[in-house]
Formats: sequence, C-alpha cells, structure tokens
Amino acid sequence: MLSNSIQKGDEKNTKKFPEKKVINAILLGSKSVGKTTIGQRLAGKFDSNILRAETYGIDFHFLNIKKSNMNIYVQIWDVNFQSYDCNNPKFFLENADILFLVFDDFHTFKDLLKYKKCISNSKSTLKYLISNKVDKEHTQLDETIIQEFVNRFDLQYYKISALKGIHFEEFKQNIIEDIRKLK
Repeated sequence: MLSNSIQKGDEKNTKKFPEKKVINAILLGSKSVGKTTIGQRLAGKFDSNILRAETYGIDFHFLNIKKSNMNIYVQIWDVNFQSYDCNNPKFFLENADILFLVFDDFHTFKDLLKYKKCISNSKSTLKYLISNKVDKEHTQLDETIIQEFVNRFDLQYYKISALKGIHFEEFKQNIIEDIRKLK
C-alpha cells in the first residue's frame, strides 16, 4: 500500500527509471575461431585461466552500455552452426541488430563465403568482419580478397586476438560507440 506522501503523479516522490533498450548480436563463424572468447571479452567475463571448450548449441553473453538516461543491453548470441545452410540460423539473423563474422585463417575465411546469402539477407544494422588470432602464424590471406568481401557487404574490419587481448580494447570501444549511435 502506498503511503499518503506518495501520490500518483507526485513527481518529486516518483522515482524515474532510465529507459531500457535491448540489442541482439550474433557471433558467426566456423568452430574454434574464438567466438566464445570474443563474446566473453565483450561482456567483461573473460578469464584466461579457464579452459575453453567447443560451444554446443548456444551460449549467451551480455554487455551493458550506458547512454545518457538509457541502459542498452546487448545480448550476444554465441551459436554453433556446424551444418550451415542459412535455414538453421535464420531466426537469429532476422532478429540480430549486430552481426559479427569471425575467421582465423584462410579456411575459416572461406567458410564465411558460404554465408554470403545469409549476410546479404541480414537485417543487421552493424556488421563486423573479425580476423581473430592475429598473434598466431596462420595461412596468410590476400588482403584484396578480404577488402572485396568487406566492401561487398558493408562490413567494418578488425584484426584482433581475443585470447591475448591484442587490439581488443580498441575494437570493443569502437563497437560501444557504434551501438551508442544507434537509434
């Protein structure tokens, strides 16, 4: 029961809650490219002492961003799609505001090419291509091929190491700023 001092419409006694907005993001890429580590680092939950295993099904990571009088909650879907035909993740792609495409070598970049139709049909406002594990030696990719892919799908491109944290803070801060600019 409300006390007499708090009346409906009594603004000085009414607590104002910040607005809330939920944004959905999906991490997409082959297995073992570091999607889970990226999600954990974005959410501030990364622990280098924990052994990472393959994700089976779906895992969720959460990032909370403050914007003036609004709380923005980014729900990051870390999904393992082994057989990828664009029908399995259709729900996720249709409902994702942010799309993270992750690769770590020539073969996993080539796997992203299978997703062209999905990327083209994605309604995501923000789209990122992430070359992960830059701290490791792996098959070098022709940067012109990557740049063509970036231009074709209007992606922002980052080279990071989620495990070692190389270039990760800059990457995260840029994403946070991009999210704050969304309406």
